[in-house]
Amino acid sequence: MLARQLLRRDSIPPRPSMRVRTRSLVIMLGNGIVQASGILAAIILVRIVDQATFGTYRQVFLIFTTLAALLSLQLEQSLYYFVPKLRAELRRALVAQSLATATTLSFVSFATMFFGAGLIANTFDNPELVSLLRVFSIFPFVESISILVPAYMIGLDRSVRSSVYKSIKSLSRLCLVVFAFVEGAEIETVLWLLIANSGVIALVGSLDMIRLGGTGALRIDRSLFLEQIRYAAPLWLGSAVGILNLQYDKVLISTFFDPATYAVYFCGAMEVPVVMLVTVSVSSAMMPTLVSFATQGRLRDCLSLWQTAIRKCSLVIFPCFALFLPLSRDLMVLLYGEAYAAAAGPFAVYLLALPLRVAVYATLFRAMGKTRPIAWAGVLALVINVAVSTALVLVGRGTYLAFIGPSLGTVLSDFVAGAYLLYCLRGEFNIGIRKLMRWGELGRTFLLCGVAGIAIYLMALFALPPLPVPVKLGVQTVVFLAILVTAFLATGHLSRDERDLLWAPVRVARRALLDRNRHG
Repeated sequence: MLARQLLRRDSIPPRPSMRVRTRSLVIMLGNGIVQASGILAAIILVRIVDQATFGTYRQVFLIFTTLAALLSLQLEQSLYYFVPKLRAELRRALVAQSLATATTLSFVSFATMFFGAGLIANTFDNPELVSLLRVFSIFPFVESISILVPAYMIGLDRSVRSSVYKSIKSLSRLCLVVFAFVEGAEIETVLWLLIANSGVIALVGSLDMIRLGGTGALRIDRSLFLEQIRYAAPLWLGSAVGILNLQYDKVLISTFFDPATYAVYFCGAMEVPVVMLVTVSVSSAMMPTLVSFATQGRLRDCLSLWQTAIRKCSLVIFPCFALFLPLSRDLMVLLYGEAYAAAAGPFAVYLLALPLRVAVYATLFRAMGKTRPIAWAGVLALVINVAVSTALVLVGRGTYLAFIGPSLGTVLSDFVAGAYLLYCLRGEFNIGIRKLMRWGELGRTFLLCGVAGIAIYLMALFALPPLPVPVKLGVQTVVFLAILVTAFLATGHLSRDERDLLWAPVRVARRALLDRNRHG
């Protein structure tokens, strides 16, 4: 059996050469560019197109991302697991079967979007979607392949290459969309440009994966294919229901409100980019090392590395939560304009889930090859979300509760899923919940951040004079950081390497100033 061959000690690849910290920073840079491009696109588009046009454009992507989640089979996630474990002669087979499977599944997305366009448009009460969805039905073929490339490169410990692919794809997409809309192009023209852009990246990326795939034959290995499907199927179920869970609120808003209202809701109902930038990047960076540890039976090392990563992430995630929550309305106005001020509601609700994002709770299960709990967590979350969100929309129909209700259901379901995965991890490691995470450290970090957040909230209520929104946000941010850094240092909460990292920008600036004076 292939599974036994993969787990044999003489087939275990050497531990990845790039340090987790270095790999995290590289991946973080790529994810940062992805997130920044998406936000910048929205910031620009809301200023050059009307709300109805922007809402319709986003509805097209809502349909695509929902279908992609249902039909992706999470092949890219399986690459994180298999590439570091496989011998070189089997990697091309993995590439071949991943490309073939992705293309096959894309036919289902194509048929759904092309032939179901009328039904979807009627559901959203937006006739314009019919022609747009039929054009965009080609997109799944190229996009499903392009998303495999970065994951494969990370599996090969080529994080820089992975980030380059992500960055080029995001920046080129941003430029094309903005340029087209500025020139007065219709949505259909923009969609054709996006198809062409992803097509080029998919072609180049496929050739690159084949070139770096070792010396084996480009074929489908039946045993390897079955192992990949067996690993990916629970991940797919978990991801499919997870994306449905994440998109369900937007589907409800599109169904019960017009495209213009959906445009406002979409701008607010988003994960703060720091989650992708920090937590997801660190999780992806850890995977090659965690897989190596798990394969060798070093589960305690897996848990220790995961806990250390959570602490590091909390030093970024918790401050962002404490800072953004009191600034939520001003942030929405600054980013999207006064017409989108109502987006502050769903934005603030989504922020409530931010403390939960200090960890990717599925990471350890994926590294150990035990992906079923991930699927069950997703199912549980979806059930909770559908029940709560639908009830709030129906009960509050015609009121603000109907607008904010779907985001409340989404956040509640996230907490339920996280709690379930922690419970399952407790059983896998045979330890109590108290030892599973470093609750004391996390609690102190959260408390110190909370004090700084309350301080700037009270300052805005009682101490700040009327100021332009950018100036007000700048003052509150500076005061928040000053209070937080002082609290961290005064309480000795930071470790030595964390203090060194904190002062690194100051040292760099000082060195640059000294060099300038020396040569001046």
